[in-house]
Amino acid sequence: MFEQNLLSASPPYALPGDPDITAGDPSYYPELVTPPRIYAEEIAGILSFFVSRERTQWSDYVVHFMATTHQIYYPSYNYIDWRFDGLTGAYLDRRVGLIGSLYDYQIYPARDGALWRVSILGSIFEVDPVSLEEIPATRQDPAKYGATILDLPLVDRAQNLIVMASNNEVNDIGVYNFTTGALIRRIPLSGAPADIFAEDERRCYVLTEDQLLNLVDYTTGEILSTLKAPAVEAGALDSKLTWDRFLRRILLFTLRPSATDGACVSSFAGFYPAPIAIGITKAIPLLPPRAGRIVPCLVRSYGDAGEGIPGVKLAAAVSGAASFTGAPPATDTDGEAIVSIACAATGTTTIDLTAIV
Repeated sequence: MFEQNLLSASPPYALPGDPDITAGDPSYYPELVTPPRIYAEEIAGILSFFVSRERTQWSDYVVHFMATTHQIYYPSYNYIDWRFDGLTGAYLDRRVGLIGSLYDYQIYPARDGALWRVSILGSIFEVDPVSLEEIPATRQDPAKYGATILDLPLVDRAQNLIVMASNNEVNDIGVYNFTTGALIRRIPLSGAPADIFAEDERRCYVLTEDQLLNLVDYTTGEILSTLKAPAVEAGALDSKLTWDRFLRRILLFTLRPSATDGACVSSFAGFYPAPIAIGITKAIPLLPPRAGRIVPCLVRSYGDAGEGIPGVKLAAAVSGAASFTGAPPATDTDGEAIVSIACAATGTTTIDLTAIV
């Protein structure tokens, strides 16, 4: 589970006449400036969301949110990169018109901080971090990897690896030799991959379409843990997750309907993974209950993805033909604990357990 520790500013919209977007006939999307609305643009769709190492007055990290917009001016659309401070979430500035090509899609940070982009043609390539233009001689064609489509690339040049989801991977990800394109291993997941985020020199988070985060050691193929991603609020139009590898937290951008005057109220929140119990299993007797016998009972505290939660303090109340005799101070590393009851006589016993979180 996750605890929120950050809420960003909202990406500001331009007003009519703003030189950022004024370019000709202002006859498109008239509803954007129909009173009480006053802004000349609105987010139409999310393109990319990632964190890069860039210096600001508060930190060394910048959060980029890139989106397509509708606007009242010709040609009726735009591509905007809003930048936020990576520590505070404060709005910094925006860059307009940076797209590279109409055939280019999502941008993915590599392990070394380089930016790689996916093409509608199925290939991937590195882009200049300022202009977003393709860097020559970096394009990777699908045929090199025995595929027709490459997606969700995580490039690790230091280990000569690329982790991705090609058309050959369904409920798994592939780890390939970056130089030769040879398949090294496939790693089964808890569902179809939706995104891949670099964590460190050997681990990455893989988000599945059913909103589970798998922490994977891609150098060995081992799945280290599985967490449920932060929930998207009701009424959201869209959302996008990324992993902040500098401050080691999840960032969730939520696209919301505009305010009455057309202002943007969308923002992103930061979350740290936190082991929080949401439930306790029913007590399971490990010995047949008999009058005069002390019976150990197994219980398990669990999180929202079913994972065991260690260190949870338990309070027990026993009624009926037995009494409570003891329990450990907290659940163990697997989220389990043994509580004991003393069966006094023949009959029925009820054990009520409460987790102190």
